[in-house]
Amino acid sequence: MTDAELVREALGRRAAAAARIGISVPPAKGQLLRPLAALSFVSAEKRDALDERFWFGCLAIQMAHEASLQHDDMLDGGRGRRNAATLLAREGPGAALLRGDLYLTGSYRAARMAGSEGFLDDFIRAVESTVQGERMQAEIEAAADLGAAYEVVVRAKSGSLFGAATALPGWTGDSVRDGAGSLSPEALREVGIELGAFYQLVDDFLDYCPAADTGKPKLLDFGNRTWTSVLGARGRGWFDRTPDEAATEFFRAGSGRRSMADQAMERLEERGAALLERLRRAGAGRELIGIVGGWIDRCDGASRSGGGAGAVAGRPRGSANGTMARIASRA
Repeated sequence: MTDAELVREALGRRAAAAARIGISVPPAKGQLLRPLAALSFVSAEKRDALDERFWFGCLAIQMAHEASLQHDDMLDGGRGRRNAATLLAREGPGAALLRGDLYLTGSYRAARMAGSEGFLDDFIRAVESTVQGERMQAEIEAAADLGAAYEVVVRAKSGSLFGAATALPGWTGDSVRDGAGSLSPEALREVGIELGAFYQLVDDFLDYCPAADTGKPKLLDFGNRTWTSVLGARGRGWFDRTPDEAATEFFRAGSGRRSMADQAMERLEERGAALLERLRRAGAGRELIGIVGGWIDRCDGASRSGGGAGAVAGRPRGSANGTMARIASRA
């Protein structure tokens, strides 16, 4: 059984148990990345004996994430996700808001069922930080240094729940070990925050890549006038373009100038190499390391496809092995 299969099966059983006591539980859809990240830091000898505490902790984190998706759709006007119409699109804002609130409030009950005061406190702080990240992103235009401000945003908005997930095995006594013993929740949390921040940067990049199937409409950030790190040194004037102009400019290169996509991809590769090395040092499982490598390779493929009409100038087509070789070299 793969990690993904184990997570889906185990969450399904705990979700059914939670539903029996009246908790509104979302279906186990999507990639379940946060529970997968938690499982990745469970020591090999503990995997077959994971008890209810660990899995209810995973369920709480997944529920909070699903709640955040409903609220994100409300804030961004999201009409499509996971290649399907969102609840907002199908039933309107009232239904989306209520569903998000039910998942969020229910997640606290699930977190308590994990039976760890340390995890419960960690989880509450992570949810609060996620909401604070959303607020900070809405106010980012006032920042003098957009790049630095956005780094704070992604660590809060996207990194916090990943951090709570990777810390979970430390709270339940199931974590991987290094030379000094089991890794602490604090050490694991920091790895998770960086993992979640990188995941957001990948999502930001793919939002500008028409050739990448992400299950949702493209240029959402541009349409909402949301500054993300893919813009590099470009400021608020970037949004004076039309969407077609923005998509074209993102991949345009020439006269000795590399495209925005090329520059953003280089930054992603460098950060991804550092993250992969950090995951290995922390003892992450192979499946999670492979997932992160897949994110990088997916961005590389999207950057080469440009607007969908061939290779980007300055970035010759290469193979997945070539991409990973460059990442290994940087690491």
